[in-house]
Amino acid sequence: MMLDKISTCLKEIECVELRKDTAGKYYEAVFLQSKIPSIMQTLESSLGKPIPRANFTPLIEKTISEYGGVGDGQTLYFLKQDKEILFAMLWPWQSGQFTTIKLATKTTSV
Repeated sequence: MMLDKISTCLKEIECVELRKDTAGKYYEAVFLQSKIPSIMQTLESSLGKPIPRANFTPLIEKTISEYGGVGDGQTLYFLKQDKEILFAMLWPWQSGQFTTIKLATKTTSV
């Protein structure tokens, strides 16, 4: 499963705090801001380029809303293959020192 592959790659990058790691479903961790370029490279190689907020579809909005959504200054990677959705959200902290990464997979009927 792709989420496992990505979370395994992210685990190789030192995190400040691992908040949740539910195998194959959800991964959340806090990283130093200096680690974000490596993380973005990992995400782009699997999920493609980030999705600009102006291009969010109703499916994207609905999918990410239960995980807190994406606001100004935050980043979303989103991939839908058949009925499986995989997405990653990067939430930089106001302090500028850390970023929370949320990586999840869902199944859709659409």
